[in-house]
Amino acid sequence: MWLTLLGGFSELAVSTTRPHGLAFYKAKCLGFSGKHTHACPWSTLLARDRNIVRSLAEVVSVDGWFDVIEEDDRRFTLHVDAVFSAGRFGGEDESPVRFRLRLRRAEIVVIISENSVLRVDKSSVDRTAAGGITRKVSVETSTEAAMEADAGATVKTGFFAGVKGRIAARRTRKERSEQEETVRVIQTQSALTGDGHYCWRLSPFGRDWLNGPVWNPREEPRFTVIDRRSGHQKSRDKDRAFSPQASIEIRCKREDIEIRDIAVKDKKANADLHGRRNQAVRIAAAEGHIREMLLREGLAVGDLNEAFAEFVLADLLVPLD
Repeated sequence: MWLTLLGGFSELAVSTTRPHGLAFYKAKCLGFSGKHTHACPWSTLLARDRNIVRSLAEVVSVDGWFDVIEEDDRRFTLHVDAVFSAGRFGGEDESPVRFRLRLRRAEIVVIISENSVLRVDKSSVDRTAAGGITRKVSVETSTEAAMEADAGATVKTGFFAGVKGRIAARRTRKERSEQEETVRVIQTQSALTGDGHYCWRLSPFGRDWLNGPVWNPREEPRFTVIDRRSGHQKSRDKDRAFSPQASIEIRCKREDIEIRDIAVKDKKANADLHGRRNQAVRIAAAEGHIREMLLREGLAVGDLNEAFAEFVLADLLVPLD
């Protein structure tokens, strides 16, 4: 049996059948205070193997998969389905406040370890500057036709006396049809992180916060990877139930997190949170709730008092096969 270390760590496969070294395994952490090494307890490996997707699901959902290219079974396209929305929090009994949360900006990072057998085809990376979704809309068109005919009558009085009249009319014909159009809801800009991973920086289009899907995931893959394993190595990995993988992370800065509509749930029990003067205290209570949710998911939490501190709102492991 082989397990894979997930989350913000580089690719690592560990065999549970080896008789030694099961207590701790070292993995390179892709955290935000620089590259460093952590000891990872075996119990953590087991837990992460079962928890493939971790996210602040009320604000962002993410899915991903590889599709093999039929003409060359060594090449695979990576597809990412990411959708943003405004989240509502504080419904739990233990939370003293309820509030809404939305994101002003974010970035999607795809992590493939330097030691991975997968190599990104650089020419295939999606570097378009704008994103959008294609949807069907109903369109109504109108056409007009003019018609004239002799009325057979003569005007007998007034300025036009003695002039025969003509009747003019216009007829309008309306037709309704469906057509596809691309609607931009989130703009994207491709870049490289400090660690050399491909990422896409997201900003809203037409509003102040991220809302809706980023791409059409089926039609707009992020890039193509090349599987460099030999046939023998593929067969051996299959026997070990091991698959190469990519990790997808959705990150943002503290200043990108907007907390709105904070309300005290029990004003008598939480008198210190009530009133206009205690707005900062209410924000701190909401921030504490966010921190607790991220930690519960095992995601990276930055300093909530630092505007440029980095947070991971979701991570996902995508196996090749």
